[in-house]
Amino acid sequence: MSAVSSEGLRTELQRMVLDSPYALAREAFDYRAFMRDRRYVEYDRLVFGNKTLSDMVGRTKMIDESAWPVTSTELARPYIRMIWNAQCARPKTRQSKWMGYKRVPWSRETFPMLKINPPQFFEAPSSGDLTYVDIKAAYFQLYSPASLDLHFNPHRGVFGQGMIEFLRNDELAGLKETRNVVTGVVRATARTQWSNGRVSKVQTYNRFLAPELWGYLMHTLHAIAHEARQRFDVRYIATDGFIVPTSEADLLREFLAEDWGLETTVKCSGPGNVRAMGAYKLGEGGSRSRAQRGEPMCNIMDLPDDWREQLRIWRWWLVRREFAIDTRMQLAAADTLALEEAGADEPFAPDVAFEVPAGLGKPVPTAAAQSAPRLFVSSPRPRTLFHAAPGVQRVRLPSPAPATAGGKLFHAAPGVPRVRVPQQQRLIVVRG
Repeated sequence: MSAVSSEGLRTELQRMVLDSPYALAREAFDYRAFMRDRRYVEYDRLVFGNKTLSDMVGRTKMIDESAWPVTSTELARPYIRMIWNAQCARPKTRQSKWMGYKRVPWSRETFPMLKINPPQFFEAPSSGDLTYVDIKAAYFQLYSPASLDLHFNPHRGVFGQGMIEFLRNDELAGLKETRNVVTGVVRATARTQWSNGRVSKVQTYNRFLAPELWGYLMHTLHAIAHEARQRFDVRYIATDGFIVPTSEADLLREFLAEDWGLETTVKCSGPGNVRAMGAYKLGEGGSRSRAQRGEPMCNIMDLPDDWREQLRIWRWWLVRREFAIDTRMQLAAADTLALEEAGADEPFAPDVAFEVPAGLGKPVPTAAAQSAPRLFVSSPRPRTLFHAAPGVQRVRLPSPAPATAGGKLFHAAPGVPRVRVPQQQRLIVVRG
C-alpha cells in the first residue's frame, strides 16, 4: 500500500464532503480552548463530533485547526456512500439482483447485537516478563473481506455474503482513523447534542446501520478471546490486545495467524506489571493510566465449541474468497501486460502456479507452471456451501469432522467450479 494511493482516496472523499449540497458552512477554531472555557453554553443546538462542533441553528460546522479542512473521521460516511453507489452502478443480472435498498437490510431479530461490546478481561494484578500482542488493524482485517449488508443471524445459524462489498481496501488501509470509524458508523444510533442547557443523546436515523456486520465482528472477537484464554496464560485482554508471558507470545501470534488468518504485531515487551484495565507497564512501553489496582472484569461471551468452529470457518471462507478474487485480478493484469509486451492481437494466457503460504498469505508466483484447470484449495476444515437466493451466498455447516477426514469441498468464487482435493494439498494451480 503506497502513500500516493491512500492520498488519492483521501482527496476523492474530501471532495465528496465539501461538494455535498447538504454541507454546512465550515470555519476553523481551537477545539480544546472552546471546550475548556465552556463556550458551548452560548449555543442552542450544538452537535458534538470528533474535533468538530456543528451549530444546527446557525448552519455552521466548526473544525479544529489541527484537522482543517476535513477530519479523517468525516471521510467514513462518504466512503460507505461510495461503495453503495458502486453497487447501484453495476449492471443488473438475474444472478445478482440489486433491490434498490434505501438502507442496509437487516433483521429486527439481530438489532440487539448492537449492544454487544468488545471483549475485555482482567483477573488480578500480575507482574513478570510480559508481552503485549496486538492484532494489527483488527476491525479492518475482519470487515474488509466481508460486505456492508453481511447476513449474520446466530439465532438461526445464517451467514452469507451480501452485495455491498468494501472497495479499494488497499487504499483505505492507509487512512487509519477513517477505516476505524467505519465500524462506528455501522453501529451509530444516536448523537451527542447540547440543547436546552444540557448535554443529551438524541436518537437519529442511520441508513448505514448494520447490526449483522457488527454482530459478526463482535462474535468473532469474543470467540478469539475465549480460545486465547483456554490455550494460553492470558493476563489481560482489551478488544484486539493480549498480554501474555513472553514465553507464550510467539505461540499466541502463531495461533492467531494459523487459526484465524490475522496479522499481529508486538506493541511492547519486557519486565513489567498489569494493574487494571487500561493500566499496564511493560518494558519501555505502557499505558497512560496511573491506576494502581483495578477490579476484576470479564465480559467474554461463553460461546459453545461448535459455534466457535463455525465462526472460524466463516472467517476463512471470507479470507479465501478474497484471496481467490485477488488471484484472478493479478492474472488478468499479467495477461494484459503479456499482450502489451508481445504486441499480439490474439489473447495470450500463460500458465501460472501460486503457492499458498501457511495461514493467511497473498499469492506468490512460483517458477514451475503446470497445465491444469483453475482450482482453489481450501484450508482443511469441514464445510458445505450452498446458494440460497440470487445475490446471497449462505453457508450451512455440519459438525466438525475428524482430522483424518478426506478431501473437502470449497467454492472459491462465482465462475470457479467446486474441487475435491487431498487434505494435505497446499498448492493453488491457476491456468489463464
